[in-house]
Amino acid sequence: MNIGEKIANYKEKLGFPHYAGFAKAIGVTDSFILGLSKKTSINEMTAVNVEHLKKVADYLGITVDELLRDKTCIFENKIIQEVKFLNGCDDVGTAISELQSIINKKDIKIDGMPMNADSKQIFIDILDILRIMTKQKL
Repeated sequence: MNIGEKIANYKEKLGFPHYAGFAKAIGVTDSFILGLSKKTSINEMTAVNVEHLKKVADYLGITVDELLRDKTCIFENKIIQEVKFLNGCDDVGTAISELQSIINKKDIKIDGMPMNADSKQIFIDILDILRIMTKQKL
């Protein structure tokens, strides 16, 4: 997800219909936020007010690096939307099983790279190891 997409998504998730209200809540200018929302790559950013970037990141509860980074991970690739219960799930074993099921069924990426069948199996095996280690520590 690029910076423009992140800005647009956060604006919507936080309930701001317009960039002006979003910018005001953050404490930056409308043009700054609107400008960020149009960027598809950090390479498009020539002169940027770093203090404004910091304000945006702080408001969103993320680091400037996370704001600027253009990487897709499995949690940004619709999995978190499909496993909505994970936020309130009080059973890690159930959450791990659900995540494993989704990994098996979906074409997913990690750090922007598609996971092949072997990569998916390794990830699922790691989750199994995590489940076993967690049970042993109980």
